[in-house]
Amino acid sequence: MVETNEQQIRILAEQEIDPRLELAVFTTQLALDRTQLSWVRTAFTFMSAGLALDKGAEAMHRASVLAGTNWVRSSHAIAVVLTSAATVSLLLATYAYCREAHRLGQLKNTTVWVPPVLFLSLLVICLGGTLSTLLLIWHRLEP
Repeated sequence: MVETNEQQIRILAEQEIDPRLELAVFTTQLALDRTQLSWVRTAFTFMSAGLALDKGAEAMHRASVLAGTNWVRSSHAIAVVLTSAATVSLLLATYAYCREAHRLGQLKNTTVWVPPVLFLSLLVICLGGTLSTLLLIWHRLEP
């Protein structure tokens, strides 16, 4: 009878996750979340800078058209490049984030849940794609 209890204790102990491993996975997940949020912040900053530069370039373009010294037909290139680059870089970072979060979930032998950081990333990706598309459409509509 004593051996069966020892065997059961040994089986239960082998099935439990080492607390150090659990802590390491938890801190790695938090670091992964912080990194992804910094990517979101950077992408959102680039999108905002693209829109601000677009408005400034548009004002300078209108002034140069009135003066007859314009070199380009449109001033939207800066905004389209910045918003598109920010969207693509955030898309790649989100893919890497999902891959690493899935790997960490497998390490803990738990199901992988979708954190709120992923929803925020996807929201900013949709925003960047929409802004890039709108800027391209505005470029086509300009006389």
